[in-house]
Amino acid sequence: IQMGGSGNNITFADNNKAIFGDGDDLQIYHSGTHSWITNSTGYLHINAANIELKNAADNETMLLATQNGAVKLSYDNSVKLATTSTGIDVTGNIIFGDNHAIVSDGNDNLVIESSSSEDIIIKAGSGVIEFRDAGESGSPIQMKIDTDGNVGIGTSGPQTKLHVNGSWVSSYGTLSIEGPLNGLTGIGIRGNSTYQGSLIWRDGSSGNYLELTSFNSNPLYLKTDNIERIAITGTGNVGIGTTSPAHKLEVAGTTKAEQYLLD
Repeated sequence: IQMGGSGNNITFADNNKAIFGDGDDLQIYHSGTHSWITNSTGYLHINAANIELKNAADNETMLLATQNGAVKLSYDNSVKLATTSTGIDVTGNIIFGDNHAIVSDGNDNLVIESSSSEDIIIKAGSGVIEFRDAGESGSPIQMKIDTDGNVGIGTSGPQTKLHVNGSWVSSYGTLSIEGPLNGLTGIGIRGNSTYQGSLIWRDGSSGNYLELTSFNSNPLYLKTDNIERIAITGTGNVGIGTTSPAHKLEVAGTTKAEQYLLD
């Protein structure tokens, strides 16, 4: 240890330590390669109104902590994370896990992206998941997934697995399903894991038409007031006023027509 001399320095050789405390609790030394501050008991307190951690050349701030203000972390002298009175501000992308990301794209949109071949899972515990226009509680709900797994679009109280509430849009309706040219577009209906029926728009070289289909020889009913008015059996017989027609056309009741043509 050298004391005095030019500048009144206290000089310690490599690996010689400044030791404080009855149990050698605080040690400060340089190993020849690195510098060390070791505290083996309690907390290491650094008290100041403002704390700034800079590089050896004293021209780049890595951390700046301000009393009653922000704590700022920098990369290459550019602030990337800063605490605020309401949380944190992040400048740039957030990368975590094995390359999952929360980023801002080239149009300043928020992008949540999983790493390659992995999923994005949204969990709400015992609560619901809501998608809103903007802001928090009170702003319009655009889509909601409740605790029963019901999905509501345009409604905050979905009653079925998919509940859509909206205005009629000309040429589209309230719910629109689109498909490719020269293909099939529609709704498939399954029961007991079996394909039972469909409502299909057929667009192709064989013609364009709407197709309502019942499979597995099941009949097709048209109802009003929850009563079967027209029935088409699995064999193609049509019944009006009866659900079990024995002929190609069977009518239970009287009929009226301007003209009958029998062939």
